[in-house]
Amino acid sequence: KSLETIGDGAFYCCYGIKTINFKEIQDESELKYIGKEAFSDTEIGNTGGIWDLYIPKKVEKIGERCFANCQYIEGIVSIPNSVKDIGKKAFVDSAYINEIDISSWLEIPRFMYEKRMIFSGVGAGSQIHSHSSRIIKAPDIASDDLWNDILIDNH
Repeated sequence: KSLETIGDGAFYCCYGIKTINFKEIQDESELKYIGKEAFSDTEIGNTGGIWDLYIPKKVEKIGERCFANCQYIEGIVSIPNSVKDIGKKAFVDSAYINEIDISSWLEIPRFMYEKRMIFSGVGAGSQIHSHSSRIIKAPDIASDDLWNDILIDNH
């Protein structure tokens, strides 16, 4: 049976973890929940190059501070439309994320507008790609001025 949950704090501060390979398993994975602080303060992505994070396609919830302080995620964070909830500060201070891909979402979920600071501390110049007709504004997803230059690409 496939893993359905990565528990709260499962890999918190496990500095030896350099990568998690969700991309290769994202179609067949049964993973539905990635717990609170599951990968917080790890070195995931510290592989010597640009590293992307693809959340598996059946994940419904990403816990609070799940990927907080993951300084080595430098590429794309791809979040599928199966995700119905993202906890507060899920990606806080993961400053080098270049792009957040939510292009599979038909509309921006309500939780993105609840001042959860999901991407607070992500670097200026980062991009969000969305197919939604609704636009995400920087103050809706972050509490600081770092996201003033976000580009919304509704392609």
